[in-house]
Amino acid sequence: MNQNEIIAILDELRSGTINEYRVPKEHFLSFRAIWVTQKDKKHFRGRALQGGDVVYTYEPNWTA
Repeated sequence: MNQNEIIAILDELRSGTINEYRVPKEHFLSFRAIWVTQKDKKHFRGRALQGGDVVYTYEPNWTA
């Protein structure tokens, strides 16, 4: 998974094109490295699954 693919996924979550995206365990660190650089990173919500995958959604009104 490269930087352009990750940015495209984040943009699709933002726009509502997709409701959620499942990041496989083996791609988590590369996904996270791009996610933390986003201005609106607090609007992304990650839910850890058993086995190490994480499902991300974009929820602008959600706060931790």
